[in-house]
Amino acid sequence: MKHIKEFSRFAKDYKNYSTIQQNVALNLLNLIPKSWNLKRVVDIGCGDGMIYRLLRSRGYKIECFIGTDYATNMLSLHPIGDNVIAIEADFNQLPPTVLTKCKADVVISSSALQWSMDLDKTISNLKSISNRFAYAIFTSNTFKSLLECANVPSPIYTKESIINTLQNSFKNPQIVIQNMTMEFESVEEMLRYIKRSGISGGRGLLGYKDIKRVIKEYDKNYLEFEILYVTAEI
Repeated sequence: MKHIKEFSRFAKDYKNYSTIQQNVALNLLNLIPKSWNLKRVVDIGCGDGMIYRLLRSRGYKIECFIGTDYATNMLSLHPIGDNVIAIEADFNQLPPTVLTKCKADVVISSSALQWSMDLDKTISNLKSISNRFAYAIFTSNTFKSLLECANVPSPIYTKESIINTLQNSFKNPQIVIQNMTMEFESVEEMLRYIKRSGISGGRGLLGYKDIKRVIKEYDKNYLEFEILYVTAEI
């Protein structure tokens, strides 16, 4: 298991609210073995098509690409075409179309599977689509200090539970852990970032009283992120 530590300075431009997700998507693609064929791809939690655009920018000749996401407003921004399909679907209950339409060379999921209601079941279901997988999953150490200040438990899986699921699902998963921090000029800016970046999965992590406590008591100028990357075969 490898570990990566990085630091990123936050910029005020709105487009940079997705800085972390872009970094994660790039790192995930870089970890995919060169020997893997990427002509037929299923992207779980595809958002506005970041993975598809990155693959195209790298010159991959994609024959079939299926992206799924439950966020309609994001999915509407995803490229579509004869060989590109964007399907509104919750990865907790993937429709048969996804499972049978495209026998994929690889299933990719970047910054999404941490919101699975049952990660073991989701990963098991995805094994019917392909025999190669590349996932980037945020762990409960994301926003750790801020959530501790608010006395609010993380709503996503711990690193240990994700690793346990992966090791039970695959014979020899290749796992990399990335720890990042992003610095802000104020706590209010941090809270704005959490709301607008999509990192929180569209869920309200903090209530009104929690936010008041954080604004008053949070003594750090950064947020932490922990991402677990895995590439695996069956």
